[in-house]
Amino acid sequence: TFTNRLVRFIAWNMPYHVEHHVYPAVPFHRLPAFHAVLRDRLSVTADGYRAATQATTGAILRGEA
Repeated sequence: TFTNRLVRFIAWNMPYHVEHHVYPAVPFHRLPAFHAVLRDRLSVTADGYRAATQATTGAILRGEA
């Protein structure tokens, strides 16, 4: 999930959650650069937590999740 710099700073770049779980050995401060490497391989992204929550909720309500 992409978000702004303040949230990334406060959350130690955890908005790059997929990257963190795929390769947990990558230090938090390297996650943005690592995301740039993986970006084209990610199948689902959302522009912020609100968008991610709306997309997930919509999928659940439509019976797609």
